[in-house]
Amino acid sequence: MDWKERTKILLAKQKISQSELANRLGVTRSAVSVWLGAKMDLSENNETMVQYKIASVLGVSQDYLATGISRETPTGKAVPLLDETEVTDYVLNQMTPGNAPWIYCPEECSDLTFSLKTKGSSMDSCGTPAVTIPQQAHIFIDPKVTLELGAIALFNDTTPVLGIYEELNGKAMLVFSNPRFQPVEVVRDNYLGTLIGIYQSCQT
Repeated sequence: MDWKERTKILLAKQKISQSELANRLGVTRSAVSVWLGAKMDLSENNETMVQYKIASVLGVSQDYLATGISRETPTGKAVPLLDETEVTDYVLNQMTPGNAPWIYCPEECSDLTFSLKTKGSSMDSCGTPAVTIPQQAHIFIDPKVTLELGAIALFNDTTPVLGIYEELNGKAMLVFSNPRFQPVEVVRDNYLGTLIGIYQSCQT
């Protein structure tokens, strides 16, 4: 069995059509059809690149897709990378934007987990011992994780706001790592999820 057949079997098991695969990869349906077609032979570099992309969506390693043998069992899955304007609708209505790219979350997570790029410096600890979440990092948020005190959580407050969840004087608050930012009061019903992972590229 070659990697193309293995991909088709995994797609069938996960009930993902080739059109949906194309959507998650941000390519056309015809491109996927060409990649998985019996008559199409890609160059070695291009084949490996395509395998990595497809493997990230299917939640397997590129090794497994290419050979059927994996040196590790992945625990994560592909999740949509959302713009902050799409987050609330995604969590409340469970509707994935059609143009959303998908990236691999290496953490064990629910089917509602999504990724978001951080903005601003509210979670920059400025050298203090608090947790630092750098700007432009990919964060992974799982809405199905139960909200707990001390968790880094995302709330809707006009726009999504990330902070450390605390209850002060009976009020639900988000506290920030950056000491220059004051805590903000939030509504528990506006909880969007808990941070389960962070990814930041080492490339500049």
